[in-house]
Amino acid sequence: MDSDDWKEFKKKGKEIRKGRMERHTRTIHNFALDNNLKYIVINPWQIRIADNRTTLDIYPQSKRYHNLTKGKRGDYYNLKGFLKSIFGNEARKSSGKGLNGDVGS
Repeated sequence: MDSDDWKEFKKKGKEIRKGRMERHTRTIHNFALDNNLKYIVINPWQIRIADNRTTLDIYPQSKRYHNLTKGKRGDYYNLKGFLKSIFGNEARKSSGKGLNGDVGS
């Protein structure tokens, strides 16, 4: 692999991560709104989502998470399924306000 191939490879990787970050951010936003969860975009690559029992930081660019409540970190494969497994039906009992008091973020 020469220099130009490597540059193209890195460029494609950046495009893939950027696209994933945008898709996953939309998915998290919609999931939080649909399930009355509190959430805030801490920065473009870190989103905090919470209900009354669990606080979870999600890093959509790298498909990683940190469950702040349990002190557990790891990877996720299917974001929507992962969010459902963490928040399940309990999410609907939450307030629906953002972590800073606003709806959404």
